[in-house]
Order: sequence, then structure tokens, then C-alpha cells
Amino acid sequence: LLSEGYKACGKQLKSGHVDLALMSALDMARDPRWGRSEECYSEDPCLAASMAKAAVTGMQSTGVGSVAKHFCAQGETTGGVNASAARIGERELREIHFPSAKACCEAGVEGIMAAYNEIDGVYCHRNAWLLRDVLRGEMGFDGIVMADGCAIDRLGVLTDGDAAANGAYALSAGVDVSLWDDGFTHLEEAVERGLVAEAVLDRAVRRVLEMKFARGLF
Repeated sequence: LLSEGYKACGKQLKSGHVDLALMSALDMARDPRWGRSEECYSEDPCLAASMAKAAVTGMQSTGVGSVAKHFCAQGETTGGVNASAARIGERELREIHFPSAKACCEAGVEGIMAAYNEIDGVYCHRNAWLLRDVLRGEMGFDGIVMADGCAIDRLGVLTDGDAAANGAYALSAGVDVSLWDDGFTHLEEAVERGLVAEAVLDRAVRRVLEMKFARGLF
């Protein structure tokens, strides 16, 4: 039923020339105080993974790509505060928060959006283990990783507000596409300063161009 519902949404988006749908599908309901709990499918990883896979399958069957969000553990929270730290270890990540992302990857999801929060002290937007080793290496994801809104600039707490360094951190960790931030507009400077290799930038650009060509945008 959910897949059919998203198929209807996809048809409407397609008629409006929309190419990508940003879809809440990965968050787990862990604290009822969290203000974005309505974006979760449930607190159960098995049910949530099934629902997430159905949503992506329905949407992408219409030719509209899905960017599933948020990766990862944003629903864990500290005290129910949005974008706050997920103070958990790898076991809880794998048992509770990874199944939905894995299911979306199995469904061929075209994009994954990183989450605002940090996990065990490491922000998701600069977490190479999460975005490269797990998402791409273990789950076989080959699409684009998108930043959440202005999240790359929030890495400024680690760089004294150095925009080029913020962009370099995120790009190096595996983020391919920015969203409203200033950091990714300074990637040329980041390369010139030796903060990130040009080959890493090329890799992200290639993923974006491949998606655009596949969608017929050229």
C-alpha cells in the first residue's frame, strides 16, 4: 500500500519535472520527545526497513529518484533535542539504525542524505567510516551522498569557521552534494591549500554528472 502511495506521489512529481525526491525513510523513533518523530515509520527496525524499501521502490518506479534521509541515528537524540548527539555504540547502530538504509540500498536508492547529528563524538558529515566504509563498502551503495541543509557549515565548530576546511572535511568523508551551505563553494580553495586531493573532488563530481546524464539533463 505504501509503495502504491509513493507511486502516486512520483507520478505527480514527474509531471512537474522533478528529478529527485528527498524522502524521510531512515530515521527510527527512539524518543517520543523528538519533534520529528512523525518522519519515522516506527521504532521497530524490521518494520521500518520494509516500509522504507517500499517507499523507495514506489517512488523510483515512476522515474523520480529518491534521496533517503537521514543517515544515521538522528532519531536517537539526546533528551529529544533535534540534531543532538547520538550517544550509542556500533552494536545499536547495526541492530537499530542500519537496517532501513540497507533496505533502501537493496532497492537501488539513488541518493542518501547524511544526518545533522554526531555519533559517538563524530559528526555524520565528516564520518568516513559511516559514509564510505559502511554505506558504500558494506551496503553496496553507488549513488550520491547529499548533505543536509547547512550541515557542512556546522562543522565550523571544529575548524574555527574555516569554510574551505568545512567543505574539505565533508568531501573527504564521502559527501558529494551540498545543500545551501557555504563550505562547498570553497572547494577550489580547499584543493589549492592541500586540504583535499583534486581526485577526491573529481570522484564526487563524476557521481553527480553520471546521475544528471542518466536523467537526460544534458
